[in-house]
Amino acid sequence: MGEHEKYKRLFDEKHRTATRKYPEPGSRVLVKIPAEKLGAKCPKLINKWKGPFRVFECSNNSATLTPVLGKGKDVICVPFDHLRVVPDEMGDEEIKTKKGRAKKKVAHLEGDFCDEVSMRDPNETFFRHIFSCRCSRPCVFYPPSATTARTTSPSQLVAMMNLLELKPELAQKPTELLLLAQANLPFEVDIPSQEALLAMAHCPTLQLMCREEPAWNIAFTHTFSALMRKFFGEDFTSQPVNTLLVLAPGVRESTVTLAFTKKLVLKSAESAEDLLLEQLNRKR
Repeated sequence: MGEHEKYKRLFDEKHRTATRKYPEPGSRVLVKIPAEKLGAKCPKLINKWKGPFRVFECSNNSATLTPVLGKGKDVICVPFDHLRVVPDEMGDEEIKTKKGRAKKKVAHLEGDFCDEVSMRDPNETFFRHIFSCRCSRPCVFYPPSATTARTTSPSQLVAMMNLLELKPELAQKPTELLLLAQANLPFEVDIPSQEALLAMAHCPTLQLMCREEPAWNIAFTHTFSALMRKFFGEDFTSQPVNTLLVLAPGVRESTVTLAFTKKLVLKSAESAEDLLLEQLNRKR
């Protein structure tokens, strides 16, 4: 082993590069401000992290960022060593510092990237028709069979596709379809189907949006797993092929964030054992 390889191995062991969580496009990160400690009376007590920022692109050793709150055109490029991934439990409250980093000129981001990605309070009643996706300029959605019935509301798109499944002739009446999809119908299903998610696939923040609603997150995971198995086979997906979800009495399906293919609802504790044995015998 040469001297270069030896010091590289020691560096990787010290900084735990093999198990370290690196930023990915869409992640929220904090940026280290090394100059914040300069001139401070108590450098050890100074906060040197600023953010949060949103990651748009990643190279082998750096990431292109823009503030989560503020102007989306303030793009900077920061090495991975000066970034820390923000956990999901942490909100978007701005962490300020007196000093900042020197801005680097970065070419304007091209492609299906947004200048800003907005995050809302997870405690809000989120999936209502007045809400759009996470992009600063809301994406436009429409059913494949009714391309003129356009909306920026993902939940309204799901309602329209449910209506079209029951009444296909509504595809020729986009105005009436949009009006009917704005109210909660007694037969409406709030969980998006695979066709509905594919109709929204052009939105770059679709996965971020689905993560904030357990039922939508389950539907997204189902669709992703089905497409992986369809195009890449069983060996390329980590999701279970057949999973039985057993709901205890009083537990709602919307609170479960696991992907499943079949479910068993237990109405009472007394019938739990018999129902489980019956279901398992069917699988054999």
